[in-house]
Amino acid sequence: MRITLQVSGEEYKLRCDLSEERAQAIEEKVQSQINQAAGRGLSTVQLLILVSLNLAQELGELEQEYEQVLEFVTAKEQS
Repeated sequence: MRITLQVSGEEYKLRCDLSEERAQAIEEKVQSQINQAAGRGLSTVQLLILVSLNLAQELGELEQEYEQVLEFVTAKEQS
């Protein structure tokens, strides 16, 4: 499957081993982040680093939430 991203007027085509549905969801998520960060006067590299950091922060928050849910479920099972 191919993903196409628009960054600062440039088009980037990437290949991935995901289902079409999952690849499109990821493409939309990343493109949304790029669009939100665009217009801040950042270079393409700075823009992509900012988007990467934002996505990494979201991932970290989701991992923490997952751990909390897992602890809750484990505690419920043991009681």
